Amino acid sequence: MPWVRWGDTSANHPIVLSVLEHEECDDRLVNEVHGFVSRCSAQAGAHTTDYVVTRGTAVLMAGPSRVDVMIAVAIFAGYMSEIEVDGRTAYKLVDDDHDFLHLRLKEEIDWEKQRKSDNSNPALIVPVRLRDGDACRWCGNVVDWSAKTGGRAGTYDHLVPGQAATIDTYVVCCRSCNASKGKGAHPEKRHALLGAPVQPYLSPHSLRWL
Repeated sequence: MPWVRWGDTSANHPIVLSVLEHEECDDRLVNEVHGFVSRCSAQAGAHTTDYVVTRGTAVLMAGPSRVDVMIAVAIFAGYMSEIEVDGRTAYKLVDDDHDFLHLRLKEEIDWEKQRKSDNSNPALIVPVRLRDGDACRWCGNVVDWSAKTGGRAGTYDHLVPGQAATIDTYVVCCRSCNASKGKGAHPEKRHALLGAPVQPYLSPHSLRWL
């Protein structure tokens, strides 16, 4: 799901206050520029453009009579920089301070959709559950498929992050191991995947589900 988040202290961030140093600053400019950038950010977030704002978007957000002033001041303050995309002028919102402005990237959203698709694909999860049973392939603990939260809740782990799962790259995993894995190759304190059990344990809940 796309979203845009401004930090709790963004109103007094140095970028915002830098507008006060611009030669054309008046009583309205700080709020006007912040509103312009906020609207551009919302558009970039909604359309997953990875912090990139087209010239057309800038015109729509600021209005034709004010767009050049808004862009100039926003670049001066550090809200954005001018870039070129496919031979056309565009603008890149500041993307190196997530405590100030944070947009979800298209790659993140696409990967989230892929995970959800894999997690609900019977052609994947049925053979994986039959092979692994109800034991986490990282720590060996029995998972609880009926739980939605907690470390023992049952999940699945992509062994090759960022790629669609196959039966060979998808394993049963407890939420604790999955959460501690982060972007790494394995969960914290777990350096090797356990082998598939010879006789997988299947709870009554899993047997009914299968």
